[in-house]
Amino acid sequence: MTSAAIRTNTHSKFDKFTIYLPNGKTLTGISHIPAPDPTSRSRPLLIGVHGGTCTSQYYDVSPEYTASAFSSSYSVPFVAIDRPGYEGSTPPSLDPSTTFWQATGKLLHESIFPLLWNNFGVSNGCTHLVTTSHSMGVAPTVVAAALYADYAKNGAKHTYPFAGCIFSGFGISRNIPRDWSKVEVGDVVSYPAELRAPMGLSEPELNLGDPAVGELYGKQAAGMPLDEFKELHTWSGYAEKYMERVEIPVLIAFGEHDWLWEASEEHLNELKGLFRRSKGAETVLIRGAPHGMVLSYKSGEWYRMCFEWAKKLEKPEG
Repeated sequence: MTSAAIRTNTHSKFDKFTIYLPNGKTLTGISHIPAPDPTSRSRPLLIGVHGGTCTSQYYDVSPEYTASAFSSSYSVPFVAIDRPGYEGSTPPSLDPSTTFWQATGKLLHESIFPLLWNNFGVSNGCTHLVTTSHSMGVAPTVVAAALYADYAKNGAKHTYPFAGCIFSGFGISRNIPRDWSKVEVGDVVSYPAELRAPMGLSEPELNLGDPAVGELYGKQAAGMPLDEFKELHTWSGYAEKYMERVEIPVLIAFGEHDWLWEASEEHLNELKGLFRRSKGAETVLIRGAPHGMVLSYKSGEWYRMCFEWAKKLEKPEG
């Protein structure tokens, strides 16, 4: 597990949690459960899946930049996990035939999402489960969504109602070349401030976010598991075989000034085409936004889009 990240929102409305999985592994994260809206028939459980070198705190940077504000306004429970291998969450078990993201996706589908549904969804009157995954959190969520579709084909009854996935800031092979020579590689991988800062908010001259928020994002830095870092060179080789199996609706997004990926309609359409079995694949390019959209001046626009998209979905059959 990586070192503990700093909690930058000193007025956080989130509660920390620790859940013990059936296989003896541990899952940590944060949750915000607002009062229900008696006039609404839709109440999704929205789960945040962070990217590399981040933790669940990515969704709770400061009082002004937090998912909890939108969780309250939409009366939608929001749970952000520390992905396996980060913070207090046990790393996934690997064998020679399984990659880090494949193992994490399997863990999400078989253990984590069912437990989150039972612990936070059922007891709070939720109607369905939706994920919003950022950057490196996208890949294992794609794997989980594919396994969810496979599970139904085998005649088994689902233990959680996976209704849709939101993916932001992650593609396959159309990434922008960068100089990664300053990345510190050991048992965990660390990104120096001069790389981490533009990854979140792009170049300062673009003025896409408050520099103070960028500083808080820097304080949240967590080491990346080495096995995840290696996935940057392998994901493109097996991504499509999982993407083409996903059947639930997906929303794919990039910020216009994404520092890591080519943020274009062409790239979005390319990704959309790979989700060929999805019951509804949508794309959006957020103008004036960086890679870390929740850190930027477009944070509110992006959060509203996520919560509204999640609410419009319906409980899947089976």
